[in-house]
Amino acid sequence: MPMPMPAARHEPDVVLMDIRMPRLDGIAATRQVLALSRPRHVLILTTFDTDENVFDALEAGAVGFLVKDTPPTQLIEAIQAAMRGGAVTSPGMTRRLVDRDRRSAHRSRRTQQRCGAWRF
Repeated sequence: MPMPMPAARHEPDVVLMDIRMPRLDGIAATRQVLALSRPRHVLILTTFDTDENVFDALEAGAVGFLVKDTPPTQLIEAIQAAMRGGAVTSPGMTRRLVDRDRRSAHRSRRTQQRCGAWRF
């Protein structure tokens, strides 16, 4: 029988979630938390800031992704932003997200240009 999730018992507004945990990874746990009846905000706080982890977490519904060496004042600001429905990432991660989005948009434009002659 699965253990009840603490988020289900205590009904927090914001859940700080790690990516790597012993029984259930943070991505799957994020999905479970967000499937509960009362809306919550999940903020990932981890040492594993790989692009794959970030995109998986955001796709699972997390509102933010921070590394564990985030200064306490910035962590408090991120929690407050999450409570207001905002999205937060660490500065380095924001740069990587922007760069990835630009590369994706550039590839999309090139594909459209190459296939443009085929439009009907």
